[in-house]
Amino acid sequence: MISPPDLHTRLCQGDRKLLILDVRSPEKFDRSRIYTSLHIDATGINLNSEFPKISDIPSNIFRNMVAHRSVYDIVIVDDDGSDSLGILKHQLFRSKPLLLVGGFQMYNALYSSLCEGDSSFDSFLAAKIDKELKKNQPLKVTDNVFIGDLASAENFRALDLLGIEYMVNVNKETPCPYKQEYIYISLHLEELPFEDLSNYFDRKVISFIDKGEENNKNTLIYSEPTINNAGMCVCAYLMFKRAICLEEAYLTLSNITRAFSPNMVVLNRLLDYEDYLIKKGILSSEVRLNIKFVNEEIQFLRNKQKDALSNSIMEEEDLC
Repeated sequence: MISPPDLHTRLCQGDRKLLILDVRSPEKFDRSRIYTSLHIDATGINLNSEFPKISDIPSNIFRNMVAHRSVYDIVIVDDDGSDSLGILKHQLFRSKPLLLVGGFQMYNALYSSLCEGDSSFDSFLAAKIDKELKKNQPLKVTDNVFIGDLASAENFRALDLLGIEYMVNVNKETPCPYKQEYIYISLHLEELPFEDLSNYFDRKVISFIDKGEENNKNTLIYSEPTINNAGMCVCAYLMFKRAICLEEAYLTLSNITRAFSPNMVVLNRLLDYEDYLIKKGILSSEVRLNIKFVNEEIQFLRNKQKDALSNSIMEEEDLC
């Protein structure tokens, strides 16, 4: 059991572990409901049935949360806290959920300010809760790819709301939270020589993201203590998928987050990957001729590469 004051306190704190399931009739739920709660039509549940298929649950968000239900503290809200339907016994839940004492009636009588649909609903308080829940939320790069740090990878509520199921961990020492709940690959890029990065990335990262997309799941690419290694993978992914040069990929990601600030090692690797894409015919060499955005560090490395190539040609001519 959980009391209305305890639920209200956790809700106001933006507690991500709260999963509030309202089992009242759809009409009552539509009329008024506790903020952030999700509706489940308990009248349609066979309490003696085996665990239902996740794919049979209609709401995508609810389906994601139920799939990862072991990380949540589930609170059941009915009319009066009597659990007349016996929903607490259903095998939908891995552990026994908490029944709200007094149900919606008591909570609404005490805290109508957090009941959507009620005339006294406090949108300012709701906004504060939203702000707390959205802290450390992964940032969207494409329709199916997100970027973040370890805090983003630990924000399971945001992962579920964003439909993220696949996780790319780009640091050897960074942990993989919730290993039992999400699908992971870990990349140890710092251990790979420059020449091995391209094939490794195509074979492992691109195919992993594509597999997620085929399954209608999104992917989070994350690294710690900075997102620079994750940003390197995201830039490479953009270059490959959109057939764009490094500058365009860099600008795209920089417009999404200011936290991406790659060092020379990262940029060198991305320049090598760009050359690899050109040699493979995936990227046209002409894309470099119409660069609208020029990053000083990238330009410096480009010039350095040109000088090295010129010196190499001169040495060969001298040998001849």
